[in-house]
Amino acid sequence: MEQNYSLFKGYRLIFWGIFFTSFNFNFFGIPILPQFIEWFIVYSGIKMLKEVYTSKSLISAVNCGTWIVLFTLVVGFISLFEPNIFKNGTLFTLIWSTGITTMQLILKYYILVGSIELLEVFHKQDVAEKYVKSTGNYIISYILVTVAQIIVLTIPSEVWIAALGIASLILNIWLMILISELKNIFNKEVV
Repeated sequence: MEQNYSLFKGYRLIFWGIFFTSFNFNFFGIPILPQFIEWFIVYSGIKMLKEVYTSKSLISAVNCGTWIVLFTLVVGFISLFEPNIFKNGTLFTLIWSTGITTMQLILKYYILVGSIELLEVFHKQDVAEKYVKSTGNYIISYILVTVAQIIVLTIPSEVWIAALGIASLILNIWLMILISELKNIFNKEVV
């Protein structure tokens, strides 16, 4: 029972971390949560899952989460001194976007695969099979949007940037729905 509650709390943290990374809340132009804290919330949730069930996928997710937190911490620190560092069309923007998006893809993949393994361990084979399909579709969609974003960064177009931003938001909402379903599966077991 305690394991299920830890899984519920872990998925809840992952959900809220992804929520905050998806919707950047500002107060008079100042971010309420810095990016590295948003990713630290996701990282903390993954660690909780790993404490219940240690798998290669969840270990990889924790490692990738560590790198994302460090990467966003360093870039956040640099942007304090150089606010125009993310100006579109710069080499830094291309490298940053490609690097962070690739790390996010890897992290999300390992979260979903680790979740499938968790479902199998907890004898929820029917749900695990659904997540195998959802994970494949999600990863393919994420890769397509990422490749399109990289192309648009090299040839800026405001229309395409907006369209791909919306596509990215839709993908994050899709992931939040998947995580919320996982959270609810383990919440039902707690009650």
